[in-house]
Amino acid sequence: MNILNNLVPAIAKAQTTPPSGSIPSRSVSSLTDIYNIVNNIVNWIFAFFFVMAGIYILMAAFDYLNSGGDQKKIDGAKTKIIYAAIGIAVAILAKSLTVVIGNLIA
Repeated sequence: MNILNNLVPAIAKAQTTPPSGSIPSRSVSSLTDIYNIVNNIVNWIFAFFFVMAGIYILMAAFDYLNSGGDQKKIDGAKTKIIYAAIGIAVAILAKSLTVVIGNLIA
């Protein structure tokens, strides 16, 4: 059992001893730091909205193709496409807003 306890960290490529030194602190010290944090968050939201909009468009296309002429299903597919377009517009607006704020700060 002792051999197994010694091999498990090596197999997992885990550290067996804690790292020396202190953990570096990342504090916000300027307006540029805040802008960078907000910009990173907006970039993640931007990507999320585009992925979700793409999925929503695919779902709308699937609903439209499988509607079988049912007007209620066709209207539902059109609504999904409108929601996807709104999601893309919000993502582009959020991204452009950070660019405008960055230009005001700089």
